[in-house]
Amino acid sequence: MRFFHLALALCLMLGGFAYGQQTNSAAASLIVNENDEGAYPRQSFLGRLDPSVLKLEGPANADYFLLFGNYNSGTVVPGLGTLHIRLDQPWGTIGGQLDASGNTELMLPPGSLGSFPVGTEASLQALVNDPTAMFGFALSGATQVEVVSTMTAPLLLTPGENSRARARGEFVAGSTTSIMIAGITMVVTPTTQFENFTQMSDLVVGDWIVAQGLYDANGNVVAEELCLEDSEGFARVKGRVQGIGPSGFSVLNVGVFVNSDTTYVDIDAPTVAVTLADLAIGMMIEFMAPVGMSFPAASSVELNTPFELEPEPEAEPEPEPETEIEIDIPPSFCS
Repeated sequence: MRFFHLALALCLMLGGFAYGQQTNSAAASLIVNENDEGAYPRQSFLGRLDPSVLKLEGPANADYFLLFGNYNSGTVVPGLGTLHIRLDQPWGTIGGQLDASGNTELMLPPGSLGSFPVGTEASLQALVNDPTAMFGFALSGATQVEVVSTMTAPLLLTPGENSRARARGEFVAGSTTSIMIAGITMVVTPTTQFENFTQMSDLVVGDWIVAQGLYDANGNVVAEELCLEDSEGFARVKGRVQGIGPSGFSVLNVGVFVNSDTTYVDIDAPTVAVTLADLAIGMMIEFMAPVGMSFPAASSVELNTPFELEPEPEAEPEPEPETEIEIDIPPSFCS
């Protein structure tokens, strides 16, 4: 920990350095909520109601120190922040050690930003121990973050009552009144229909669920049907875009990340190249995401997708009644 104090003091002494112009490198890299695109300093959101993910890279087993500070006119000014994640670091910063492959992933749970109101702007930057560097450490590129209600985009639209939504993915959590599928939460009511199971307590984490629902007057997605099916390779979610941000979009009341590997196709113009910038508030889309993730991250996005109801499962054909065959039995030989 002594290294951290010395390094931080050195950073504060270098107040004139344009940290906002620093870029990620093999010596120090920081990616906030999957946003690995754009000029430095990069732009991202931190959600008050959602988990946030910070990915750090550098030399194997190197000590790291995450700076949380003010952001002024494109220049990051490191500060002692108040992002309290670890109780053994009361000065309010995050520090630790990269693993043997030079990586670490930090999950900031919901509530970590409780002291920061929506609209707060700050900077995040990683400082990684590097004995070969001039000052004994390397700095990652900076990310300008804004605190919002959801991670990737503010909710600018509440779809109208009875607007449809659909999700296909792994069962994450649930109760008698709610279910979470692939990061999407739906309300369960006494009128919700169950297929291939009889009650919510029958489900276990990892079960594959196909859910169809409607928005209610309060903006909640109420599940109409929940069907237990065989597992698929990717989760699929369909609904109207509620917000668009620099690192993703919001749909079904949650933020969805995109990155440089996300692909896009417009159903209305399949031969025209499209990107995140072509999404529009209120547009019906469907995105796919790898299973097993703790937050939605789109691998592909389909724009202007039609919404068709899931077909009702075909009923098992009823067995035809057995026809009794009458056979004329000849009289007994003995008779």
